[in-house]
Amino acid sequence: MGFSAGVARRDNDVEIDSPAAYLTTITTRLAIDHLALARTTRESYLGPWLPEPLLTDPSPGPSDHAEMADTLSLALLTVLERLSPTERAVFLLHETFNFPYDEIARIIGKSEANCRQIAARARQHITWPASCSASPAAPAPPTWPRCTQPGSTGSPAG
Repeated sequence: MGFSAGVARRDNDVEIDSPAAYLTTITTRLAIDHLALARTTRESYLGPWLPEPLLTDPSPGPSDHAEMADTLSLALLTVLERLSPTERAVFLLHETFNFPYDEIARIIGKSEANCRQIAARARQHITWPASCSASPAAPAPPTWPRCTQPGSTGSPAG
């Protein structure tokens, strides 16, 4: 949905103080609604859907970097599927885009304390299983890129 469609849906008597905040609110609420609807109508897929493990090359080229980025994107999506739509929105807004909880609360229509609890619950849902932490060769928990600079994509390349 574009900006003009969002403006057309709003009450014409209300003045928009911050178009960026208004668009963030609209986008987040529409995404939560879309994900909630998709969750109820999702069909189950039978069979493996994760990619085969990548073999490491001593000198990775640009295509290897692109393939690794695709693999990481799929891994992130897999992890985020563990979250409810509201948990996903709160988690991404806070951890990736560095929104403060009071602003997230306004965006999703919940209290600030509730948003903090939702974020804590989301972090619990995506933590590594206890069996991984008992292993000495266990990977470190994922770190989430922050998109705090204008124009930043959150990727290591910028």
